[in-house]
Amino acid sequence: MNGPYRSRKYQTRDTLKHLVIVCEGERTEVIYFNRYQKRGLGVKLEVWSDRKNDPVGLVRRALKRIEDPKDPLDLSGGDIVWCVLDADDHQQKKLDKAVEIADGNVRMALSAPCFELWFLLHFDLPGMRMTSGEAVDALKERIPEYGKDLDVFDVLEPLRECALKNATRLARGKDAGHPCIDDNPQTMVHILVAEILEIHRKNRNRN
Repeated sequence: MNGPYRSRKYQTRDTLKHLVIVCEGERTEVIYFNRYQKRGLGVKLEVWSDRKNDPVGLVRRALKRIEDPKDPLDLSGGDIVWCVLDADDHQQKKLDKAVEIADGNVRMALSAPCFELWFLLHFDLPGMRMTSGEAVDALKERIPEYGKDLDVFDVLEPLRECALKNATRLARGKDAGHPCIDDNPQTMVHILVAEILEIHRKNRNRN
């Protein structure tokens, strides 16, 4: 699946966007993205983990959330759903199947080798393929106390523009709509973060 994301039509709930982020990781990603809500994002931010799933299961869980009869999402009205996952534990065929099932309704933020690469890009631009362990070790050189439960948002925020530029350089020439596990190092988290920042900017200007 390439090209722009398509939208299913649902009855519009209200004018406030609802951003759902389904994370593969149990702690690091959830802690990080929840901080955007605390900064007054201006949308209904819903961040949660579904660690038991592979990419296919993760996307299916996200699609189930879209169809939730108690609180259905309105993708055509501006609601957005992302899955955040690492490349290190998965096979490309599973990822390809997840993209197929997502069918443009769920966006994928893959990091290779792992989510910590996004953190590392706030400081450095890695030039060589790395394992998850190597990415974490490199990050600890910058944040010695780093651990999965540590909230590093305030440390990273002043360096966010650097991370966005570095991630964009890594992603140059890559297909964001069809992520590849072998594109290492690479992360598409910057696309999600840029979207969050744009939503925040628009809501701030509206007030």
